[in-house]
Amino acid sequence: MQQLMWWTQAKFVVAVVVVVFYHDSVLLLEHSYRPRYPWGLPTGWVHYGETLEAAARREVWEEAQVALGSLYWLYETFPSRRHLEVAFWAEATHMGPQKSSSDGEITAIAWTPWPGMLPEGLLPTQRNIIQMAGLERNKPHQMPDEP
Repeated sequence: MQQLMWWTQAKFVVAVVVVVFYHDSVLLLEHSYRPRYPWGLPTGWVHYGETLEAAARREVWEEAQVALGSLYWLYETFPSRRHLEVAFWAEATHMGPQKSSSDGEITAIAWTPWPGMLPEGLLPTQRNIIQMAGLERNKPHQMPDEP
């Protein structure tokens, strides 16, 4: 009966993508599992019970040891039927030791000049996300009114 329930229930995953700026640069990570497009943004799955904001902060810290200021929503999309992707941008506020991940997922961390030439090997969809975040970053942002 448990197997029948597992097979008949919808499986759904939620991922976060984060564009991180620091002064005139953007954070890019070299991923070991994408040989064709190794460079990309910090991304990851949202854990059960975790908020989108907490997942975004956790993924950026786990992958690059970077703490974030305020998170700003960019977009949400369904890249496949059972996969929701939510993108944010933020400014880096603190950086720990910049090193590749111990699990081998991240092989290099780079702060790339922005605006500027993004590296070859950057996932094409993420190139667009960075450009969108750059435009949003230049707009004035207000904090919501306090209740």
